[in-house]
Amino acid sequence: GWNNVSVYDGGWYEWSSNPKNPVSRGERGPESSM
Repeated sequence: GWNNVSVYDGGWYEWSSNPKNPVSRGERGPESSM
């Protein structure tokens, strides 16, 4: 398993509206599957 992992049970809008939550910005890297 993974260490220090948690699940956020909420939507992206709710998460991103709190400036204290971490958000990655910029172009997707080659490891992204999207």
